[in-house]
Amino acid sequence: MMTHDELRARLRDASADLAPRDDLLKSLAEGHVRRHKRVRRGLIGGSVAATVLVAALLGTMLTGSPPPEQVDPARPTPAQILAKARAADEAAQNMIMCFGSGGGPQWRSNGFALRSENLGRVTQLGSDLIARPDGLRQVDHSRRTVLFTRMPGADAIRHLFVPGTGDARWWLREDAKVQSVSIGKSIHLTMSAPTGFTEYQVYLDLETFLIRQVVADGVLLNYWWLPATNENRERVAQSIPPDYRETVVGE
Repeated sequence: MMTHDELRARLRDASADLAPRDDLLKSLAEGHVRRHKRVRRGLIGGSVAATVLVAALLGTMLTGSPPPEQVDPARPTPAQILAKARAADEAAQNMIMCFGSGGGPQWRSNGFALRSENLGRVTQLGSDLIARPDGLRQVDHSRRTVLFTRMPGADAIRHLFVPGTGDARWWLREDAKVQSVSIGKSIHLTMSAPTGFTEYQVYLDLETFLIRQVVADGVLLNYWWLPATNENRERVAQSIPPDYRETVVGE
């Protein structure tokens, strides 16, 4: 077995004829500079992320509290979504709002409202509940009677569907809070409120932020939004036959 002294002697003899390159020191120096520049570029490129991470870690270490959640600027917050939904609903006051459990606004929809003019109508079996600026008219087609409740200046539409839930804005009222948000084919909000339905589901259109569907306590409401053309207005302001007997109550 070769000893350490013998190994050193052989290596010394084998390298006796090897001469160092004249530019060896220069080459080593240039290599060191290149490596240093690469490392420096990497540090600069990651400096922002590193600074945020270090600051968050230091904040956690010094205060004992978790670092603040990073917000994705491309994804709106629940508060922003709710604000957009309220703004969209307000902008749709001049549209005809249809609501019901059917498959579309052309059939089986049982509610219509033009909120900017305080006009609305809910259809039921053999009867209509009609809202106009001067009050509510309950029309019984089988008896050919009209019960007219005077409500001048009141928001008659809110009385069309107890407790006003037919009106889409009821689901977005000020005391309602967003509990969770999920986004797929629509914007799904799980919401809660201190009065009425304590928890309910609201589905918003991805582009317009208008309500498309609400599910509350097993009740399903679908919503459609139509332009206020003459044809669509007929759905709201249904005429009452002149031979119906009218009874007036209220003011």
